Amino acid sequence: MAVHSKILLRKYFQNKDGKNQVYLCLTINRQRKWFPLEIYTDPKSWDEKKSLVKKSDLNWINHNKIIGSHYSRALEIISDFNVQNRPLTFNLFTQRYLNVSDDNSVFSFIEKIIESEKDFFKKGTLHFYKSQLTKLQRFSPTLTFNDIDMIFLKKYYAFMEKELDNNENTVYKAFRFLKSVINRAIKEGLVRDNVFAQFPIKTVDGLRQRLTIEEIQQLNHLLSDNILKDARVNVLRYFLFSCYTGLRYTDVKKLTYHDVQNGSVYIRMDKTRGVISIPLTGQAKNLIGKGISEELVFQVFTNQATNRYLKEIMQVAGINKPISFHSARHTFATCGLELGIPIEVVSKLLGHKHLATTQIYAKITDTLKIREMKKWENV
Repeated sequence: MAVHSKILLRKYFQNKDGKNQVYLCLTINRQRKWFPLEIYTDPKSWDEKKSLVKKSDLNWINHNKIIGSHYSRALEIISDFNVQNRPLTFNLFTQRYLNVSDDNSVFSFIEKIIESEKDFFKKGTLHFYKSQLTKLQRFSPTLTFNDIDMIFLKKYYAFMEKELDNNENTVYKAFRFLKSVINRAIKEGLVRDNVFAQFPIKTVDGLRQRLTIEEIQQLNHLLSDNILKDARVNVLRYFLFSCYTGLRYTDVKKLTYHDVQNGSVYIRMDKTRGVISIPLTGQAKNLIGKGISEELVFQVFTNQATNRYLKEIMQVAGINKPISFHSARHTFATCGLELGIPIEVVSKLLGHKHLATTQIYAKITDTLKIREMKKWENV
């Protein structure tokens, strides 16, 4: 395990006086966590090689004493874990570095849940827990169960909404996660009262970004015009395939030619583990070509890279919508309903366990119809 620390000046964060804050940066296996020090200095007064404040700063002596103290503390913690041959995590370092009790630490509790359940969690659930832990740590470097009150929840809401630009449903998921953690802590006797009893959380029907049938045709024309570079052609191919099949990113990524038989895709869905079959349209067949049984149908990039390319593709196509790869699944559902495919059939093709899940798309298409029909009012 590669672990090291360094004192750095965050160059991209300035206060109103034009000064930058000094941070302790901890790196564990190429992942970074920043610990702010109560030191601000002019970038011109920072010695990058020595990681110290220059004499041109009037408070350089006190600043450098503080820097030395924090750096020594970090080295001591790292050394202790090396001597004990124990793996160091960001949470364990934070507890020692900021003197937080492990018994009441929310982060320790979440890490214990992840560790105990990792063999039972689905990959997506595990990723969700880790991402929520990271979000909480970004908001508050230390967090005990005693800290979680109404004021904390309101400030966390504002942080997600304003700093992270999270939409309402993303905020809802974060609070639902935190509520489940507190409920579990109550069962284990670590917490007495549930703050969420006075802080109701609710979801809203968000606007699921999707393409219209006309926009799908635009993308097909763009693909056939051969004006995109190779990487973008590749992304557009598997994105359109998802528009025609409703498959999720994880399912498209693992799709092999063995899964394509007799004009249909037969696949065990990564999220629900249910087996579904999807008849392929002519457009979908043209996108996959031919290959040997064990070969992957598409060379799929990471989700982040895929969405970055999709943004560029939409700009070239003249489609002014924030489209992500998951928009293809929404597109398949809403376009299918608008084409007259019964909702029960769409539900089966999507692999939904409950029809109510699919009915969300029916509401979206109704909303779009109402919005579009309002255009007649000006005629």
